Amino acid sequence: MGCADPITLEPDYLHRLSGTATAALIHDNSRLHLQHGPIDLLIDVDALEDEKHNAFSAAIFAFDGLLESLVADLPQLRQISLEPAKVSSECAQRMIDATDELAGYGLTPMAAVAGAVSDHVMASMKMALPNKKMMVNNGGDIAVHLGSAPTCTIGIVPDVSRPSITSTVSLAPSSGVGGVATSGWRGRSHSLGIADSVTVLAASASDADALATLIANHVNTAYENHSIKRERACDIDDDSDLGEHRVTVAVGALSQQSIDEALNNAEYFIDALPKHKKPISVCMALQGSYRVVGEIGHWSDELVAMSAAQAE
Repeated sequence: MGCADPITLEPDYLHRLSGTATAALIHDNSRLHLQHGPIDLLIDVDALEDEKHNAFSAAIFAFDGLLESLVADLPQLRQISLEPAKVSSECAQRMIDATDELAGYGLTPMAAVAGAVSDHVMASMKMALPNKKMMVNNGGDIAVHLGSAPTCTIGIVPDVSRPSITSTVSLAPSSGVGGVATSGWRGRSHSLGIADSVTVLAASASDADALATLIANHVNTAYENHSIKRERACDIDDDSDLGEHRVTVAVGALSQQSIDEALNNAEYFIDALPKHKKPISVCMALQGSYRVVGEIGHWSDELVAMSAAQAE
């Protein structure tokens, strides 16, 4: 009688999810994929197998029921309020904390939802495995924990319509960076601005998410440009929290003067933010032009050189 192929059993934690949420080990069981409705997480842990599975189990524990809790708080999370809203879930509170001083710029807590989900899952993983390098990637809004690792390199996509990595950002524990997020007019969310991308490094993914949205809104020209087309957000998505705000739906070829003006406007806006709300670093991209603001040492030398040359 021949020998049967070995049977690999799935870990018990993959079966803990309720409802329609799913969990799966991918890439030769080296990564965890969690999905429920609009939430789509890819989780990396740099550790031995047993330690990795402890972190994955903690991630699933935090993820189970998360979407339902956010839906319950949705009426408060969609409102622009100068007073902090009362919510029931920890993840929703992260969204409010990230945007509570930015409501005057027209942001609702929903501007931080993707990053807050990454932070929420990462918080649970850090309790299980505090000393290892881990990342929770929610569609480009990334929570990062370096643990005792000396550095971490993340690929950057400067044009969200062309998903190819053309630059990198390097993080060290001393950088204080806990989150990376990217926004732009062709991203998952609507934008008032014209940036191809705005990538923000901040202390948390929820802070990075909110700031990327806000800064991308300010990559803009001060006058009506016929190369830029906008429509009301409510006409595109009747469920949008942006309501009647006109969001960008197309950007044609721009003059270098218009590009420089748009990037300058965003840089001025970053400089005017309260000190405790400023991002650690930002890289903005618009039709082949780049602008790095804040701590420049995180970005690749080529990107910093292009930014410096174009700003002259």
